[in-house]
Amino acid sequence: MATMSDADPPTTSSDSPDLPTVLTGTWPDRLRNIFARNLEPIFVIMIALAVVAVFYLFPHNRTAFLNFFYLPVLAAAYFLGKRKAMLGATLSILFMVLIAYFYPSSFIIEGDTVSALLLISIWGGFLILSSAAVGSLHEKLVKGFEETRQLLEELKRSRHMEEMKEKVEKALYATMDPVVAKLATEGKLRFEKREISIMFTDLTNFTAYSDRNRPDVVLEELNSFLGQIEPVIDLFRGHIDKYIGDGVMVEFGAPVDYDRHALLSVLAGLKMQEKVQKLNLPWKLRIGIATGSTIVGMLGVRRQAYSALGDRVNVAKRLEEICLPDRVNIDEPTFKAVEPFVVVTK
Repeated sequence: MATMSDADPPTTSSDSPDLPTVLTGTWPDRLRNIFARNLEPIFVIMIALAVVAVFYLFPHNRTAFLNFFYLPVLAAAYFLGKRKAMLGATLSILFMVLIAYFYPSSFIIEGDTVSALLLISIWGGFLILSSAAVGSLHEKLVKGFEETRQLLEELKRSRHMEEMKEKVEKALYATMDPVVAKLATEGKLRFEKREISIMFTDLTNFTAYSDRNRPDVVLEELNSFLGQIEPVIDLFRGHIDKYIGDGVMVEFGAPVDYDRHALLSVLAGLKMQEKVQKLNLPWKLRIGIATGSTIVGMLGVRRQAYSALGDRVNVAKRLEEICLPDRVNIDEPTFKAVEPFVVVTK
């Protein structure tokens, strides 16, 4: 991780104060903090001062100034919430009821106490309804914003998890069969006994060829050969278990089950021989195939790979070892499965 060294703080003289201090200073922050901590008592004082101002400044007709109280009450509904706004509205109503009771003539000309109180009641009802409506709306907005923020955070987390999953899958796809990688990340691979077909391939005279040529030439030719047979294996739904030097171990019918796995393996072997013969390579290909019950699953603890175990695996390897170049050797269970479709020689 790259690090940055702390820059030396700029030096300022006592005659020239720092620019941020000039623009903002510390007293606005203190004033704002004091106002935030004492918002409720400030609101009550504002209501009381408003009542006193209306009472003394407009002694003859205070009816026109009743709507003034909507401003602080609605402001309280927005900043303090519905409950505190309704308490403020109730406090305002109580103040005005007391004034109307003792000075009814201040609200209506030639009126009485009952008329003044009725006027105050109507005004107070609308004041409380307004505070409750605005407070409820603000609470819903705050709740909606909070839910939206939480959804955004969850979306970011899920997107991060998806990106991590894509990176893991990409790394797995580069080292193992994509189908196996997908099933492994989904936790769908397990040890089981299954009827499958196993193929082993090998190149004749490859060791002598590798001794006579430079490593880069050998690897280039070998990768060219593998690049020709891998698409054939994929086409016939084979799973490349591992590369054994110049040889390949392949399972058909695992990890995805296919009823005609024996036929798929034989057709893949024939197609691979076809491909190799057209390439005019300095070696020949031998293939052995065996079909039967094997144990399949993820092998290993820290480093895992999907593979097969059992007698049929050994038989397939032995068949490949005794196979003639350009041929495909199969065992009897494979022969019984493909007899209606393929011409074979005992």
